[in-house]
Amino acid sequence: MKPQIISFEIGYGNEMVAFRLGLIRVKEESDFIQRFVDIADDDVEKAEKEYQIFVDSLAQWSVEKPQSVELIDGKKVYTDLFPDAESPAASIRGYFGEKTVEKEWIADYAIRAFRGKLQPTVRFRGPSE
Repeated sequence: MKPQIISFEIGYGNEMVAFRLGLIRVKEESDFIQRFVDIADDDVEKAEKEYQIFVDSLAQWSVEKPQSVELIDGKKVYTDLFPDAESPAASIRGYFGEKTVEKEWIADYAIRAFRGKLQPTVRFRGPSE
């Protein structure tokens, strides 16, 4: 079985970003979750730490540089966000380096979407099968 890539686009209106993340192990997801558990509820930097976890995880799990997505004449055109970045991780960090409200939501929902796709398909069989 070849390594699975999970591709998706996320953004606002016509401003979308395409991500390509590799399938991760259950332990990696558990470690991801533990990083949130380790942040105290009353930590004054909780929101900043959570954002950093999202960015770190996207950087770690990305197998290609993120790309902007434009619709031109009915066709999607993909362009590297940081073409000079040496790696997908560097490109992720470059994109999320300037924290905005939109980027907070994009980072959060990119991880949510990715984690949702990690779950395998389950089919229940009826009593006669």
